[in-house]
Amino acid sequence: MTDDDIDDAIRRADPARSVRDDRSEAEKTAALRRITSTPRVPARVRVASKWPWLALPVAAAVAATLVVVQISQPVSPAAAATPPMLTVSSISQTADEVLDDAIARLQAAPDVEPERRAAYEGWYLQTDVDGTSPRSVISPQRHELTWQEDLSGEVTVTAGESYTVTDGTTSPVTDDTAPPAGSTLLEEQYGAGEMPVLLTTPPPADVDDLRSYLALATGSPANDSVGYLLGARVLLSEWTLGPQHQAALLTILRESGDLEAVGDVTDRLGRPAVALRAASPDQPNFELLALLSRDSGALIALEVVYIGGLTELGVDPPCVTEYIAWK
Repeated sequence: MTDDDIDDAIRRADPARSVRDDRSEAEKTAALRRITSTPRVPARVRVASKWPWLALPVAAAVAATLVVVQISQPVSPAAAATPPMLTVSSISQTADEVLDDAIARLQAAPDVEPERRAAYEGWYLQTDVDGTSPRSVISPQRHELTWQEDLSGEVTVTAGESYTVTDGTTSPVTDDTAPPAGSTLLEEQYGAGEMPVLLTTPPPADVDDLRSYLALATGSPANDSVGYLLGARVLLSEWTLGPQHQAALLTILRESGDLEAVGDVTDRLGRPAVALRAASPDQPNFELLALLSRDSGALIALEVVYIGGLTELGVDPPCVTEYIAWK
């Protein structure tokens, strides 16, 4: 591929013509190669050896796919375990009413400029298979990244509290099949121009501009709330947004018109939230739960729920196959 071909591909892949992009040509080329080299495949089970999450990308959101996959051997249905589904309390509000309330709270809050940092906890479906005695461990990862305008920065990934689930009951992991909570899984320093982020320019607060900006994260414009939420997943895993930018993000979701109110929940970090369901014909086997803070109104977590149709997953629907909770 020539330099002209790469330039043309970048222009074709960039629907956000109104968003200024101050990256150098080298940075654009590197971003394009990262995007085009990432496989996008149906969600299945990761089968690996001890501590397979060490091989996960630093920013798992970059691929904008629901679940990272890698199959190296057959999987027994008993091999995979997933976190308990969130406990839901019913509410009388519609999704539009929930979003309107959240947007109003955010717009009334003092504004803060976006920051080049992110902190979040995430979990991704993965299965360890050890001979005839498969055992799955639910091992959250805690990610912290900070970076500068020159694309230098650092990333630290530490282990969360690992546990297993048997018949709906959770038990802490006490052996060496999972790293101790708080132990460092990854620590990387990046020089200028090296930080592996996609959204290098500050996100806009204007709704229309932000809608185009989110397309930079997924490679194409979204046509439903699932697409916007996948873009938001990348954005919030690279930037920390202030209230006005969060309000613009929720306005985009409000205007999509296809969210459904689920109810009040407590997220994986113990915070009160309200869950909204997003589904798409492009992902018929999964749905997303977007969790909005009952305190601030901000989007604070996203859960991927498997709803059936993929026997190779080795889990019974409905079940959580991935979650991310931003701090």
